[in-house]
Amino acid sequence: MTVCPCCGSLSAHIARAGSHQLLRDGAATVGDLTDRLGATQQNISKHLGVLHQAGIVGRRKDGNFVRYNVADDSIFGRCEQVCGGLREQVTELDQILTGGQA
Repeated sequence: MTVCPCCGSLSAHIARAGSHQLLRDGAATVGDLTDRLGATQQNISKHLGVLHQAGIVGRRKDGNFVRYNVADDSIFGRCEQVCGGLREQVTELDQILTGGQA
């Protein structure tokens, strides 16, 4: 599982980042995400609700289930831009702290 630090900080909970990253592979139910993230059903439902309100994920009824999907795939590019910048900053700070030794 890829966890996005930028979305984790924006959402204030790692499950939100994990949820949208897991949805990169396709639509999933709350139960699917609960199993894959090891979080409670209540937490996953809450976080998906927040992501849905923000327009990051969409949802559709499928029989007795609701399937969540990423509403706009461009979110992954934006996350990568932010995360790439964070990775560069961490690398630079590490080099400063270690005296330039990588």
